[in-house]
Amino acid sequence: TPSQTKMQTLLKHRFCHKHKSLVFLILLVQVSTSRCSLKCLDVGLTADDSLQHAKSHMANGAFESAKRCLERSISLAPSIVQCYYLLSHCLRVQGKVCGTPVSLNNVALMNAKLCQNREADRIALIAVRMISNSSRSDPAKARPPVNDTFARTAAQTTDSKNSREHVADQYAADALTFYRMGKLTESVDLSMNAIQIQTEPRYFVNMGAALYEMQQIQAAISAFRAALRLEPTDSISRFNLANALTEAHYFSASIVQFRKVLKSLPNWSQAFANMVRNQETVCDWSNRQSNIRRLQKLVTDQLAENQASAVQAWHALAYPFDVEILKAISRSVATKVEQAVVASGASRAHHDGRSVQAMSPSPRLKSRLVVAYVSYCFSNHPTAYLISGIFRHHERSKFHSACFALNHDQGVQRKIIEKECESFFSLFGHATSSVAARINQHPVHIAVNLDGWTSMGRTSDVFSLTPAPIQMQYMGFPGTLGAWYVPYLLVDRVVAPPEFAGFYTERLVMHPGSYYVNDYRRLFTDKSNNDNSEGIISESKARTLRLKYGLPLDTTLLCNFNNLYKLCPDAFEIWAKILKTLSPSHLVLLRLPDDAVVNLKNEVLLRVGNASRAVFVPMLNRADHMERTSMCDIFLDTFLVNAHTLAMDVLWAGLPMVTVADQRFSSRVAASVLIAGECSTTLARTRADYSEVAARIASSTSKASELRRCLKKSRQNSRLYDTADWVREFETLLRNLWDLHAASSPSVVGYGGMGFHITASKP
Repeated sequence: TPSQTKMQTLLKHRFCHKHKSLVFLILLVQVSTSRCSLKCLDVGLTADDSLQHAKSHMANGAFESAKRCLERSISLAPSIVQCYYLLSHCLRVQGKVCGTPVSLNNVALMNAKLCQNREADRIALIAVRMISNSSRSDPAKARPPVNDTFARTAAQTTDSKNSREHVADQYAADALTFYRMGKLTESVDLSMNAIQIQTEPRYFVNMGAALYEMQQIQAAISAFRAALRLEPTDSISRFNLANALTEAHYFSASIVQFRKVLKSLPNWSQAFANMVRNQETVCDWSNRQSNIRRLQKLVTDQLAENQASAVQAWHALAYPFDVEILKAISRSVATKVEQAVVASGASRAHHDGRSVQAMSPSPRLKSRLVVAYVSYCFSNHPTAYLISGIFRHHERSKFHSACFALNHDQGVQRKIIEKECESFFSLFGHATSSVAARINQHPVHIAVNLDGWTSMGRTSDVFSLTPAPIQMQYMGFPGTLGAWYVPYLLVDRVVAPPEFAGFYTERLVMHPGSYYVNDYRRLFTDKSNNDNSEGIISESKARTLRLKYGLPLDTTLLCNFNNLYKLCPDAFEIWAKILKTLSPSHLVLLRLPDDAVVNLKNEVLLRVGNASRAVFVPMLNRADHMERTSMCDIFLDTFLVNAHTLAMDVLWAGLPMVTVADQRFSSRVAASVLIAGECSTTLARTRADYSEVAARIASSTSKASELRRCLKKSRQNSRLYDTADWVREFETLLRNLWDLHAASSPSVVGYGGMGFHITASKP
């Protein structure tokens, strides 16, 4: 027939050989579907069974099995239109879309005329979308304007308003499914398709949520604002807008939106928790005590009812919560993540070799240990600068380093890491299950989670699928993950002393030096602004550089260049007392964010009597930042969350740093680097001692000079900056972990039970 001739021509010129079977199945659809009999009905039941089996396979990620079931269903009952959509989805997931969307489109349009049902309309629109997408990868194909294409197709397939609404709803449902699977680009496309058919607020909300996860924050803000224009009273749209404004650092605007949400829904715990976080970020302490009390009661009640904490684990570090509450919050987040990933249908790897589904069991160790580093921070992020030396110093005859980047390909530092590690995989936009499968299939012996519960994406979601037999947390999150699926935490005896082991769910892997690796000797090649080998800056040069960076002259400069969310009233009160004691003196703070400046000037006015005693400076590039830091006299550290990477900067710049350690991990990092740098006389025992240590340094020029000489000497002589030595010790720990894993039952060694801890390193 003419239609068969047309399809054979397509087969000859456009289709891959491996799609022949699918093309001939499509030819079956050319046969009239009007011939019905009892036999056809029986066949239809069998085809429906195959369809249900296919759906089950797809839910479990077994797309090849689903494809076979759908092909059988189509061969038995070609009029079941849903099969074509599901088959196109399976082929797309498997990357087998060469020409196929064109055929599926023709079939769907034909069935739309034959069946006259809503499902057929949906298939037609999705097929057109697939043609549009496939043309992106082949420049030779003309890509029609998306809006016109969908408008024409919708007009051809239906004139019914109800039918259009149904098609749009189906797109929206699919967008939500793809979002939950972590396929964010596809989710955005499907939401756009729904919006092009009908403008509904929830379609914009779904699209905004996916854009937000993709870190396209300005686009997400636009989507949420569009939803609010359509439905100004929608609290969900407003809540999402407030979160997106937060991510874009419009903190004051975000607080306004959260207050509007809470005016309508005063008991929305998540909105309240996020608003308080933003108030902390801009140093609005007007209702801080009552807010913290309410937050703590809220979290305690939620945890008692086995609910996920409204306060994010990353945010909780800056609150004066007990360490046991911090641990419980992390556990609740870990449970929530695991439940969400399991609900998406992703399969977990079982490394005892008994119940392996989509992933492989533990790889055998042939010659080299394969270590995976997984992160959203492979960019110009501080983590990337700190860890780059690991890849350069790994002993390649014994270790294979593989980086799995979940973020955009960006930044000079990323290019450096790509060159220095052995294998680099760019997996931005890949589904959670896809990333986990890629790690598992590499294969990997030990996977290192560099992000934890930071706001850097879905790294821990990937680890919940246990892609590697040994999984460790390091660097990104200064605390316990509370996750059984990440049973090891790299620490040192300062940040996590053995007597504090009960604060962690992980087994503590103790590095003999500071756990905080760095690559500063390569980054800065010991370039210094100091005039002599002892680290002393001449008065004339100091004056010149202070003028260059807009710093006050002839005064003692106390400084802190942390993000301002780390400040708390307790620390600020001590700083104010030091300012009042030292005359003349000024406090230099980073303008990060700008919204906090007015609030902090008011605090200085209230506590010191003169708002001009606080000087706010902008962010600088790395070299200028180091130079400006060296022009100050004393760095006053924050309490609950110390300077971390900034502590390394401060010490390398030769600036004395005063800090005090609390129980929590995040408050002990500065102490760790001071001790490793062998210049720990500025480590205060208590908060009362903190102000005394600062006063002694400020009042004694000889004491300050002695500390600068110590810091200068530390650059060359201390273990803190010896990256090669750090990596050798780290490799010993990794080897010990693998040996322990290989020699023991996986149920004992692979995953540490909650509250059970060991030290994996040898004495």
